[in-house]
Amino acid sequence: MLTKTLLNANFGFSKMVHDVKTDTKKILMPLLIILVFASLVPVYIMYTRLLKTVYLQLFVLGQEGALFAMTFSGAAIVVLFFGLIYAMSTFYFSKDLDKLLFLPLKEESIVASKFINMVIYEYMIIVPILAPVFFIPFEEMGGILYSVFFIFGVLLLPVIPLSIGTILVMLVMKFINIEGKKDILRTISLFLFLIVLIVFQLLVNKAATSIPPGSEGEYIEALLRNQNSLVNIVGRTYPPAIWLSKGLFASNSLIGIFSFFSYAAVSIAFGIGVVFVGKKLYVQGYFNKSDSAKKQVALEYDKDVVSSSPWKAIFLNDMKMVMRTPITCSIA
Repeated sequence: MLTKTLLNANFGFSKMVHDVKTDTKKILMPLLIILVFASLVPVYIMYTRLLKTVYLQLFVLGQEGALFAMTFSGAAIVVLFFGLIYAMSTFYFSKDLDKLLFLPLKEESIVASKFINMVIYEYMIIVPILAPVFFIPFEEMGGILYSVFFIFGVLLLPVIPLSIGTILVMLVMKFINIEGKKDILRTISLFLFLIVLIVFQLLVNKAATSIPPGSEGEYIEALLRNQNSLVNIVGRTYPPAIWLSKGLFASNSLIGIFSFFSYAAVSIAFGIGVVFVGKKLYVQGYFNKSDSAKKQVALEYDKDVVSSSPWKAIFLNDMKMVMRTPITCSIA
């Protein structure tokens, strides 16, 4: 029930339908959203053709399973990138916790509902990215187990990266008072995470592509001799993608079934872990330092208020507006 309420509050479908019924002019907003998605169709067609070309090249080399590792790893990194921001917004920048705590709800239920809401939100990003990956190799690998593994694999994909991002946010927020610091926390966290992500990616790529000097030929020969051995190299960026990839391209074998269930078990364990960690840290982190007495300082206009030029005031106000949207700030 709480999960459904949070979904209605965040996505606003009910409110949108009500607004359209009461004011026909507001139907322009849904039409605008449809128009935006329609404008992305040519780009999506190019993306699908690119995946098809990559798959054909990998198929010739006997490494077609690497397509799964490549796309699932990329999707997981995207989820991890946005997950940090979503976790901060969902758990700490929303104002619903002080109301939810007075309802007859367990703390783990609140954390689980918020986390499920984040996972469902991520489906809007990863489903379009991974949908072509299901159909491209279907003729060679398709079957009942392949279809079931792919669907459940996509449903579980956001769990691990979102769990990692959420736990990191909870650990940080336990020792930080967020009162009056939301904008700066959004921006600093985004740039720090960008730096960590880039450094991690560089280290993984270096380790994955490091070939002993003078043995390049033997390395490539050994790589091509073993079918789908490229999966283990590509999946180093996100190791769970290796299990899911093996579960898909070997779905009719015991190795494939074992690999998929290993991936599912680890994903569920991460999901349960974030609920238990959230039960211990979420409320404490959200109300950190709130129990301390707040000192009320009288404002003396002559001493505390400093006049500023209109140009400076406008510039600072615009900068604050940009900083409140970390994605826009990073693009700028």
